[in-house]
Amino acid sequence: MANQRRNLDEETVLALFPLKVVAFPGALLPLHIFEPRYRQLVADRLEDDSPFGIVFGTDDDYAEIGCAVDIQGILQKLPDGKMNIITRGRRRFRTIKPHESSAPYAVVRAAWFDDDPEEVPAELVGRAHELFRRAAQAKEWGINLAVDVETDPAMLSWLIGGAMHLTNEARQELLELPSARKRLETIARWLNALLSG
Repeated sequence: MANQRRNLDEETVLALFPLKVVAFPGALLPLHIFEPRYRQLVADRLEDDSPFGIVFGTDDDYAEIGCAVDIQGILQKLPDGKMNIITRGRRRFRTIKPHESSAPYAVVRAAWFDDDPEEVPAELVGRAHELFRRAAQAKEWGINLAVDVETDPAMLSWLIGGAMHLTNEARQELLELPSARKRLETIARWLNALLSG
């Protein structure tokens, strides 16, 4: 069982993009890129085909745990150099320390932050999925999840978390939970409160 926990010693170097949004693994996230330094970040990532990290916060104060994203495509390039891109969440990480770089944006050393190998009861998976189905219908969210809930509870947790109307603080709370089981338990509790309110 030695060091099965979250691959905390597996380090990487990531360009960092602090934003007032929270990215989830597997989820699409459109971004409007307007600052010159982040236009450079996008250009650099397109050139070397590598991910960058999104962290919730500001340049001076951001969350320790974020989500690396891949650029899926450029939706629109504007004449003034601004652009709209689409990204997809890849894998969570924990920032360790700044990494020396000549880039105009922040670069950090980070460790990948994976789920603990905790079993997820089938009853919990079914309950979370059913509560979401009921809440989506009651609140007219117009969302139907296309996922095999029995074989991928981790993806289910990210899909439901992304589809719920949550504050960024609540989304960050989900991002930091160490297992699919804990995320689904939290989601089920929030959905129960929503349906009871």
